Amino acid sequence: MSYKEYKKGDKVIYRVNEPFEKTKEYKGTVTEVHEDHITVDVPEISSHLWIDKDTDYMITRGE
Repeated sequence: MSYKEYKKGDKVIYRVNEPFEKTKEYKGTVTEVHEDHITVDVPEISSHLWIDKDTDYMITRGE
């Protein structure tokens, strides 16, 4: 998976699938773009969330 389609400042939705809980969604902003990962600022979770192909979460474009 290439993360080059993302740009710094893009708004994304970060989805966390907990095994025994309802899926949670958080709004975030892309802060860095690299060949193999992106970092996202998700205020409720982390200002430097690393997302790569091995991450167990879903990330999609958002508002």
